[in-house]
Amino acid sequence: ADHRFDAVRADRVLLHVPNPRNAMREAVRVTKPGGRIVFSEPDMRSLWVTTQFTDVAESIFDGIARSTAQPVIARDLYHLLLDMELQDISLELRPLVYSDPDLSERVLNFSVVAQAMVDADRLSNEDMLKFLSDLRERKSSGRFLGGITLFIVSATIPT
Repeated sequence: ADHRFDAVRADRVLLHVPNPRNAMREAVRVTKPGGRIVFSEPDMRSLWVTTQFTDVAESIFDGIARSTAQPVIARDLYHLLLDMELQDISLELRPLVYSDPDLSERVLNFSVVAQAMVDADRLSNEDMLKFLSDLRERKSSGRFLGGITLFIVSATIPT
């Protein structure tokens, strides 16, 4: 129903929907006047890890970004809210840095994406293996580090 919720929050949703503008309008529709909406999305093109195989990593990161419907929607969130004529719009960027390669694997699926790229002839098996081996070596030596930029926007529904 219209104006049902005091607030609506969506995290890592809009990068997966075909039309983020429509999803955001729906959040506005169901939020009460004076209520808040918050969207947080990673900029999938800002992904990085420490590795000696940067070219291979960039190729795999491109595959990860392409696995989402809207890999750079985070960059548009602020302006989409402006276009909706909402109030008190704020934007915050947060670097998410992680040192746990197991967590990054669970969230980003490096090995799954790399294998899919090998299967599609977009990456050589040799490159995949050396990249994943480098990540394992960095894990065992405590030298793994990676990150991504998170965009957080919020706004108030006009009364």
